[in-house]
Amino acid sequence: MLEDGQAILLEHLYNHYLLEPERMDELIETHIHRLDYCGDDVPDLTNYRAIRPLLFPKILRAPTSRSHAPHRIPFWPGLAIGAVVQGRIFTYGVNAERLKNWGVKSLREIFDDLLDNLYAIPPVSPRGLRDADGNTRAISYVDHPFSASFILFEDFYETTAHNLGAEEFLVGLPDPGCVSCYRDDDPRFVVQHTALLRWDYHRSIERLTDTIYLVTGSRPQDVKPYDILHCCPKKV
Repeated sequence: MLEDGQAILLEHLYNHYLLEPERMDELIETHIHRLDYCGDDVPDLTNYRAIRPLLFPKILRAPTSRSHAPHRIPFWPGLAIGAVVQGRIFTYGVNAERLKNWGVKSLREIFDDLLDNLYAIPPVSPRGLRDADGNTRAISYVDHPFSASFILFEDFYETTAHNLGAEEFLVGLPDPGCVSCYRDDDPRFVVQHTALLRWDYHRSIERLTDTIYLVTGSRPQDVKPYDILHCCPKKV
């Protein structure tokens, strides 16, 4: 807890420690050093107008309970939409208490602002994988902290289907900074690429999901968890 009452989430420090426990002392020193810059990291977090340009949607694990908190919007199976304030050093989560301070009842009320900021992000170049015939097999975005949130774009399905040359495709979201879309017509490639994404999930600092999704259209009901062992969507 800082002097101004702002709490700093140490989850990243803990996850770093799990990956490299032998560097514990070094990691602690690094995080403590960053705290020195926190005073002017963002404007007043209680002032919605001041921090509105810093608000971004973030794909998160869905709550385990059937009831959804006001700071979460249900999305794909097992996933929900949340929001964060992106500072220069730290990222600040948006919870129910913060919404209340802004005079907002639920995240849906400010969702358009979140999307506007997401659309305003400078274009991020995808990484593509091609087969021997030059056809695109996979398209991944990994160079932005909100890459997974790109699935919120209105034209996500149409653009991805066009670029992959397929009416349906698979999507992996190992962490909030990665989204990978790939064709499902080559079982060998599906198994290999899925294994790579799940490896990324297990070694990620901020794990999102190891579920692979089959996307067959632009509606939420067109997205289902995919079981590569049976080559069919799981029942949900």
